[in-house]
Amino acid sequence: HLPEESISQRYNVHRHLVREALRSLEHEGLAVWESRRGVWVTQMSLEGLDDVYTCRRSLEALAAELAAHRRTKEDLEGIVHALNELESAVATLNPRNFFRLNLALSAKVHAAAHNKTLLRLIIAIGKQSYRYRFLAYLQRPEMMEASVQGHKAVVDAIRSGDSRKAKKMIEDMVDASWVFLRTILS
Repeated sequence: HLPEESISQRYNVHRHLVREALRSLEHEGLAVWESRRGVWVTQMSLEGLDDVYTCRRSLEALAAELAAHRRTKEDLEGIVHALNELESAVATLNPRNFFRLNLALSAKVHAAAHNKTLLRLIIAIGKQSYRYRFLAYLQRPEMMEASVQGHKAVVDAIRSGDSRKAKKMIEDMVDASWVFLRTILS
């Protein structure tokens, strides 16, 4: 439950600002407004997972495919640096830190696609996918190592300009996560 008045008091913010923020969350699919009950966090479900991951798979695969063609030298340097940080984070087995670095690497790949509309769509769907993705790392820490290995293959494909391989590797990574999350939620 996301009580408007309590949030307003806790953070010393005007209620109309809290209401706007809650409406934004509702618009993004992260909260639901129920008549006479208030605002609630949208529950994770198989249907929600499938909706989000159907879109995530296609959008992220397109971004990797475009990145393999459009990436600049600076893009590639940023991607490799982010991958190195992600690799270092695996040893700590800290899902929260790993997740943060994973998102940073993904953002570098998305930006290397050089497509502003695609980036806006990925950001929108990303907000809905984060909680599912984080749940996967919490429930199965070994997925962190699998993620690093998958990202290495994606980065190699982007580096060599192999758009088909970059697309396929992202699809495989998202599919593996999707299957695992379906077992958790069922």
